[in-house]
Amino acid sequence: MPELSKYDQFQGLHWETGSLRNSLAYQGVAAPHTGQPYSEAMLLGVSGGIVMGYFTFAYQGYDPQVQILTRNTFDPLQKIYERLEIQIKVHQTASPDKGVKNLVDVIKADLPAIVYADVFSLPYNALPDNKGMWAMYPILVYGFSGSAELVSIADRARVPLTVTGEELAMARGRTKKNKYWFLYKFPVSNLNY
Repeated sequence: MPELSKYDQFQGLHWETGSLRNSLAYQGVAAPHTGQPYSEAMLLGVSGGIVMGYFTFAYQGYDPQVQILTRNTFDPLQKIYERLEIQIKVHQTASPDKGVKNLVDVIKADLPAIVYADVFSLPYNALPDNKGMWAMYPILVYGFSGSAELVSIADRARVPLTVTGEELAMARGRTKKNKYWFLYKFPVSNLNY
């Protein structure tokens, strides 16, 4: 199964801006004003930038929460794609096998895939197992060696991370009541700049 053998981009430290920064840098995309890879700060600004907001909520069985917003959280990746005119392809399916095929095809095309996965289900996050809590965020997958083997991930760390194919499938299928749901977004290499 495929892996991007020359993948070395682990500078991104936030889900949206970090995943996209790492993907673009791997593809050799440079910011026109610096000639360097896009920084997360630049991508944050393009996505809507810094905001200030808060909301409170309470769910039965959980302590009341106050959430402070410090960045635009309303579809930031889509805003970046639109504003920088990045052409993307989206592959989604309810079939686990087709989802794996889509992922493998992206990596075979020498591209990392931006994959939405539940952060509570990814073991390297060390979050408590709670059937009532889930949060889908983008991570960057650059290698997939089979359902029982390891999946290579760049996700908010300066080092490579791995999970099993089964762990990734569970994280991707978390929000659809145990049905698998796959969404792969990846910038194509012929960007319009």
